[in-house]
Amino acid sequence: MTVYILGDGAHGRDLADIVKAAGAVPSMHDDHNGQPLPADVSFLIGIADPHARAARDYPGNQPYSVRHPSVIGFAAQSFGCVVGAGTTIGPGVELGRHAHIGAGCTLTRTTIGDYCQVAPGVDIAGDVTIGDRVFVGVGATIRNLVTIGDDAVIGAGSVVLHDVPAGATVVGIPAKVITRRAAA
Repeated sequence: MTVYILGDGAHGRDLADIVKAAGAVPSMHDDHNGQPLPADVSFLIGIADPHARAARDYPGNQPYSVRHPSVIGFAAQSFGCVVGAGTTIGPGVELGRHAHIGAGCTLTRTTIGDYCQVAPGVDIAGDVTIGDRVFVGVGATIRNLVTIGDDAVIGAGSVVLHDVPAGATVVGIPAKVITRRAAA
């Protein structure tokens, strides 16, 4: 089976490695700089930025989701989800449309929205809800009954113990808001 990947940069190449490990053949394509995509082909979107990924999606795009064979556990997932090597998925995990989960993550009782990017080594557990187009940096930890608003950015290595407003950027241990922008 051939899996089309829209975006031939570093993130697209990372997705291609996962596609190969899953036993399919990746077919890499330039991101077309926002040009219309062929209507008869479904693409994984190999662009790391959640906003750019959302902008490149189109009605009718229904790619299958792919996970590295070393992933432990299963999640309820929408179209186009990608889960990296060595990730552990516990009970109660739901992944939104084109959500990308990096290598070595741990997810339990978590809902992740559409077009989110979760970088490698992230630990999320305890009835966490993550909105749409959220970026979670490498090695971040999100714990217990936390809601992350749409378009938020969680800095690398941050420990999130409280809700994060939509459009906010948080960093630190414990994570604190450093900037806010209007949600898309």
